[in-house]
Amino acid sequence: MDGATEKLELGLQRLAKAGDDADMLGLALQSIHGALEDHFRARLSADTHMPVEQRAAMADPKQTQWRDLLDAMQLFGDLSAPNRELIWRTNALRTKVAHGGRYTGNRADLERYAALARSLCSYPDDAQPAVLPSPRARAEKPAAKPTSTRSAAATDIPRAIRAGAPAAAPRRRSPWPGGVLALALLLMLAAFVALRSARSPRAESAAAPTAPIATAAPATAIPAAVLVADLPPTRLPRTATVTAQAGLNLRGDHNESATSVTLLPIGTRVTIIGEPVQEGGYIWWNVERDGQRGWCAGEFLTFDTT
Repeated sequence: MDGATEKLELGLQRLAKAGDDADMLGLALQSIHGALEDHFRARLSADTHMPVEQRAAMADPKQTQWRDLLDAMQLFGDLSAPNRELIWRTNALRTKVAHGGRYTGNRADLERYAALARSLCSYPDDAQPAVLPSPRARAEKPAAKPTSTRSAAATDIPRAIRAGAPAAAPRRRSPWPGGVLALALLLMLAAFVALRSARSPRAESAAAPTAPIATAAPATAIPAAVLVADLPPTRLPRTATVTAQAGLNLRGDHNESATSVTLLPIGTRVTIIGEPVQEGGYIWWNVERDGQRGWCAGEFLTFDTT
């Protein structure tokens, strides 16, 4: 069984046991979405219609991000445009859950997405992943009856008790270890609540950059896939660097249909001149380069916060 199938079966198991629990549905979403990514990368890296260098890049998540992966699947893997758009929207939701956010969809949406993943991964419709019983169900399951009184006694009753030997008195345990552990857990919970409450509401309107690349200046890079709410409540970054392999469009407005002002090659440094705006599945940043101003998708930028 390959990695994609294992992740898909794990996601289906979690979905079967989740009910309407948002946390369990979020875990199921991560497994199902991860199975799709593994399947796409394995299929494209083995496609002989693609150049050798491009196939190698498809197998490496550091070289090929989700948007490029979907473009390649639409071109070489017959992925339809509606399915591509659904997967791209779900990727944003999966990113939110992966960074501590809560799953905001419903069970029906996730079931439809799971059906799409099964179809794309060629997972048989009649295959049913094993669903592990809950701990409560295992505890309530009655024990099997012994085949005979003699065999049950020989298996389940210690020899010393059958011979009439007095049973040893139960050893009394000290209550201290459990008390210390409970106190430590309470302290950790209090610290977590304090850190959560200290976060500024401003963090919900900031955008996040893509995966960091090495720069000459000692700057702190913020991953672009992180949602706006996951940025630290500090001042906005001053500069950023283009990381898209094919370059990045500088558009006249914060949406994909806006006119492109110019194409910024990979490695181009831009200056941040305004607050970010979230629209159409992207977090758009108002930037300037050589006197030209416009909007760029933050997923393809690496930000410097110093």
